[in-house]
This record gives sequence, C-alpha cells and structure tokens, in this order.
Amino acid sequence: MCPVIGAIAGGNTLIVKPSSKTPKVSEVIAKIMSVFDTDYAYVNCNRDEDLFDQKFDFMFYTGSSQFAKLIREKQAKFLTPCILELGGKSPCIVDADADVDLAAKRIAWGKFLNAGQTCVAPDYCVVHKEIKDDFIEKLLFYIKKFFYTGEALSDDFPFVITQQKVDEITKLIEGENILCGGKSVGRKMEPTVLMGITFDSPIMQEEIFAPILPVLEFEKLNDLLEQLKGKEKPLAFYYFSQSAAAGEYIAQHTISGGACINDTIMHLTEINLPFGGVGMSGYGSYHGKKSYDAFVHYRSVLVKGKTEIEAKYPPYSKNKLNFIKSYFKIDDN
Repeated sequence: MCPVIGAIAGGNTLIVKPSSKTPKVSEVIAKIMSVFDTDYAYVNCNRDEDLFDQKFDFMFYTGSSQFAKLIREKQAKFLTPCILELGGKSPCIVDADADVDLAAKRIAWGKFLNAGQTCVAPDYCVVHKEIKDDFIEKLLFYIKKFFYTGEALSDDFPFVITQQKVDEITKLIEGENILCGGKSVGRKMEPTVLMGITFDSPIMQEEIFAPILPVLEFEKLNDLLEQLKGKEKPLAFYYFSQSAAAGEYIAQHTISGGACINDTIMHLTEINLPFGGVGMSGYGSYHGKKSYDAFVHYRSVLVKGKTEIEAKYPPYSKNKLNFIKSYFKIDDN
C-alpha cells in the first residue's frame, strides 16, 4: 500500500494488481480501495496477463525477479519507466564479538516473520566458528519461545502461500541436517534450522521465501566477504557485531539494497530511509517522501524575461568568447 499512497499523493490514476495467488488478500485490498471511483483507482483481482501488454506511464512491481523480467520485456516497447522491488538471498553474518543472545533473538524474529515470506528476510545465516554452538543454542531457544505452545506449533504461525511451495522446499531440504522443524501439515510448515550447509547446497541456489534458515560458518570475515562478492546483490544485508568500526567496514565494503547492523528487517520501519534494491534485487526506491517522488515527474520550466545576452547570437567573435569565459568563470589554464 505504500506505493499506492505515493501514487495517489502524486495525483495519478492507478491500477492495483495484487497477486492471483492471494485471493483473500486481493479481496481486502479491493475493499479498501473501493472508497475511490474506479475511473481513478481500480483493483484488478483477475489473472489477467494481458494487463501488462497495455501502455502505462509508470509501473511499480514487487515480487519475483522472474516475473519482473517478463513485465520489463512486455513494457520495453513503450519504454515504460518503473521501480522493481524484488528480493534475493539476503545474508546475515554473526561475527565472533556479537551479542549472541541478542543476535539469535532478532534473527529468529526477522527470519520467521510471516513464515519467512518477506522480501527482506535473512535468507541464510553465516556464523563465526567460535560462537556457532552458542548461537545455535540461543536460536533454538527463541524459536521455541516465539512460535510454539508447549510442543505444538502456535495456531497463529502463518501458512506458506501454496502447497506447491511447501513441496518444493520440502524436496530441497531432503537429506540435510535438520536441527529443528522440517515437518509440515498441509501448508503450515515448522520453523526449520539447517546445519552442515554450504553455498553449493540445493537450498542455497535461490531465494528461500519460506520458514527455513540454513546456518553456515566462517573463520575470516574478509574471506567471507570476498566469497559474497561473487553472488548477486541482495535486497538486504545483515551484520551483527559489537564493534562500531566493523559495522562501518561492512557498510563500506558490501553492496545491497539496504542494510541493518545488529538487527533485521527494522530498516524498513524508518520512513526517512529510502527502500529499494540494486542489481537483481531491483532498482528504484520508495518509502516516506520517496513514495511520492517515485510517482511524480519533476518538470523543469523556465520563464524568460526581456533581459538578453547578445553573446549567444552569431556572428561569434573573440570578444564574445572572452565574455562567456568570464561570465561562467572558465579558466583557460
């Protein structure tokens, strides 16, 4: 709804196209938007692929990179400007000097929020070898505390969006070292932690977007950062350390749409921080005033008086050239 607010504030007419995979959410959005005349703001709840063949002045899309490519291909003939807010495998690094209890608490919350189905969820965790065991112990403690009632998964833990997604994820974690979770009943999948994972593991090849957290380990931060440079730029980057200098180093030596030091997800809540991706995680940004800026065109208009600079007219001479150099403070040296 943030882009919707920006589009309305910018004086646009708009079509809102929710995902066909979430019909109930689409109904709620349509109900909210029903306060507007449909000539002004229209919600399309149909599975209407032809919609993206129409000419638009601007397009905002959030979702998968695969569908983003399809939209860009369809809109290329119109040269339609757009903002893409996608996702990717957002890493979460827990360094040796991190507050382990705090890191585990905030990562457990951020990863399993909405059953891992947020574009900025920590996709995987890379923990320093020295604190890995302590971190795992704390992580499992908070998973149990947040998401279970006794031995049973809480009734309010969200469902995975489709059974197809559950089946795909279940297949990817088959044979892996599952520390907790790993089971599902229908579309409700337990918060799951995997150990013994490497960057070559099947679960590490695409964005997970489910309640599965692979935990890897590292020894040297620079070696890890060098390894991450070879991967697609993520939408978010998370780093836990009690060293302010280390946090600044991470901010200067990594590339991502946004980043959080010693927390997850929460950079989205600061309206003065523009939010968006880079590379395969998207481009353009919004949130706060940026949501307004995204949907307006800042048109430059010059209103000219009668004052004239004759030097702009031919015939040109050395004197006119010297005048121009003096006026614009151009130094020949």
